[in-house]
Amino acid sequence: MKITMLFVVAFAMTLSMYGQSRRADSLALIDLYGKMKGAEWIEDSNWVSEAPLELWHGVTTSEEGRVVGLRLPSNNLVGFLPLSIGQLNYLEVLDLSSNSIGGEFPVSLNKLVNLVELNMNDNRMKCDLPITLASCFSLRILRLARNQYLGELPYNFADLTRLEVVDLSGNQIEGQLPFDIGRITNLRILRAPNNLLSGPMPLSIGQLSALELVDLASNKISGSIPGTIGGCFALEELYLQRNDMRDTLTPRIGVLRKLRRINLSSNAFSGPIPSTIGGCLALEQLDLSDNAFTDALPKEIGECDSLREVYLENNKLIGPLPETLVSCTKLRHFWVGGNPIGGQLPTWLDSLHSLVTLSMREIEAEGEIPASMGSLDSLKLLDLSGNMLTGGVPASFLAMDSLVTVAMHGNDLTSGLVNLPKREYRILTVNDNRFDFADIVPANHQATVLYRYAPQDSIGVAIDTLVEKGTTYAISAETDEADSNVYTWYKNGVEFPDIKGRDFVINPVRHSDSGVYTCKVTNNQAPDLTLYRRPVLVRVEPDEPDDTTSVFDDELRRSITMWPQPASTQLFVRSTTSEPFVVDVLDMRGAVVMPAIRVESALHRFDTTILSTGMYVVRIRTMRATTSMPLVIED
Repeated sequence: MKITMLFVVAFAMTLSMYGQSRRADSLALIDLYGKMKGAEWIEDSNWVSEAPLELWHGVTTSEEGRVVGLRLPSNNLVGFLPLSIGQLNYLEVLDLSSNSIGGEFPVSLNKLVNLVELNMNDNRMKCDLPITLASCFSLRILRLARNQYLGELPYNFADLTRLEVVDLSGNQIEGQLPFDIGRITNLRILRAPNNLLSGPMPLSIGQLSALELVDLASNKISGSIPGTIGGCFALEELYLQRNDMRDTLTPRIGVLRKLRRINLSSNAFSGPIPSTIGGCLALEQLDLSDNAFTDALPKEIGECDSLREVYLENNKLIGPLPETLVSCTKLRHFWVGGNPIGGQLPTWLDSLHSLVTLSMREIEAEGEIPASMGSLDSLKLLDLSGNMLTGGVPASFLAMDSLVTVAMHGNDLTSGLVNLPKREYRILTVNDNRFDFADIVPANHQATVLYRYAPQDSIGVAIDTLVEKGTTYAISAETDEADSNVYTWYKNGVEFPDIKGRDFVINPVRHSDSGVYTCKVTNNQAPDLTLYRRPVLVRVEPDEPDDTTSVFDDELRRSITMWPQPASTQLFVRSTTSEPFVVDVLDMRGAVVMPAIRVESALHRFDTTILSTGMYVVRIRTMRATTSMPLVIED
């Protein structure tokens, strides 16, 4: 009987303790509701009611009725976390993400020893991460992204040895990653991009054999990737772009057989890309752009036949590109622009039938565009701009029906725009080549967003010729004979209003015909473009003087020396006589683009930085004579 009574008393005491604990949980929740403007929550079903706690919105309880889960994401919680949150000491999941919670963690956080998941993403908390966080030693998932956390990570951060997921993205956390981060042996996901982390990556990171993803982009991390990274056998994704990392890329990267994505762009890595990269057999995305990698892309890259994206722009890579890339038949995006690769465009590119974007801008490529490129029928973007390509667009391009963006500006292409598929393009840039209106006009209707076709290089060849007096001399504009072309001829920058044809004929040639002849060609179907015929310097030596003026003009021309030709930033003019002269510069339309300067010394230097790239006429005048000379300005 006595034993039975003791059991009944003990059972009653246990019930009383559970009841008190459940009451403490409910009081903590009521306090949270009041402190965080619960009346304005989006959903607050059964809160502060007589209903069992497990029926309150977002609350989960255990079999004993203790609160083990509190999930109120995106629910308009406003205010600071109350001290009473620590009373929920059986809490395993706390998800208050995407609200308007500010301030800092209460000191009672250290009482949540059973907490497995803490999610405070997308709030307004502004504080240092507390050292009491380490008291939550059961934590496996820690999400604190996109708040305003300050300062360094707590010195005891690595005491959270059960952590599997850490997300600190988008804060203002400073300092280095914990040197003993390798103690967190279960860590699978480490995200801390867009912070102020600095210093080198810790060597102990190699102890994290379960690590699958590292994202430390947009910080101030320095040094290089430690060779110990080879110990992260499970690593699939590595994002270190936009940091201050430098030195060479460790060859140990090649032992990461599961690595699918690596982004090291916008750092200062140098040296060659290690040939061991071929060991990353699962690699799908490789982004090493905006660094200082040198030498040629290793041929072992072809062993990564799962590659879908390769970005190598703006390095110092040289050619040739390895033909082993033909094994990468899944490759969709290949960007190698901004490297001094040189040579001709590879003919084997046609093997990459999955290509959607191809950027080979500014790689110092020369020669013609290979016709085999026309078989890339999945290609949507093609950028060959800023090279030294010659010839025309191959007829095979007519089959490239997927093209929507084409950039070919800044080459020496002369024809073949009609071989681009007849469609509306998002972007079509063919300026700064040697196309004339026969190519430009038919393509003019094709680009709906951007069609940039002007300027083009001057047409024809510059001529400096001595013509016999009394003969017939013809100057051709050397462009297509489209009916809609309009030709305007100039001598020494002065227009001939009555000459409208493609050819300018001097018959008979007289000494007064000496001068610089140019032609401007326009077409109302391509109004942004004006073509200029390169200048023709006609010199006529008289058998005997026509008049005094022509003799003086001739003498002035012989007395003047002008260099360099072409010019860039400066132009020197020397006279062998002591007579002062006046110099001005006219464009091809005859407009003065450099005001007259009086020169009284034998040698004078002119600043030509105000002149754009192109053709000009330098006019030199004295009291008795006038002469003109062609001038080419280049970058």
